[in-house]
Amino acid sequence: MKPYFSFFVLVMFTGIAFAQDAVKPESGSPAKAETVTNKVTGQIVSIDAANAILCVRYVKTDTLVATISINAETQIKKGFRKVELSKLKAGDKVTVSNEIVDGKNVAKTVTIQTSRRGGGGAHGGGGANPGAGVCW
Repeated sequence: MKPYFSFFVLVMFTGIAFAQDAVKPESGSPAKAETVTNKVTGQIVSIDAANAILCVRYVKTDTLVATISINAETQIKKGFRKVELSKLKAGDKVTVSNEIVDGKNVAKTVTIQTSRRGGGGAHGGGGANPGAGVCW
């Protein structure tokens, strides 16, 4: 019985050793970076359309500002309609889902919040000072 057990243990360790070799990445392949996803709700302070960058002031703090890049994959929506970057303006209230890529906030979606009541919303008010804050 003892020789069979020894043989079984030898086969098990050999199988484990081969299995570990099978999952090792190739030495020349780069390691995948972990993607971090964030959600920012706030008010657009400024837009750099030439470089496709939004500057958004957080709603809850009213002082912290996020710089968010827009790329070809970014979806910009107002309600359920897709709109172009040119439709965004300083003072718009937005919710942005973004990923951190190479140290930059890159937007996946930008949703313009619409007012449920008349008056105010995207065309009225804009808070105490929508242009306040430093972005670039």
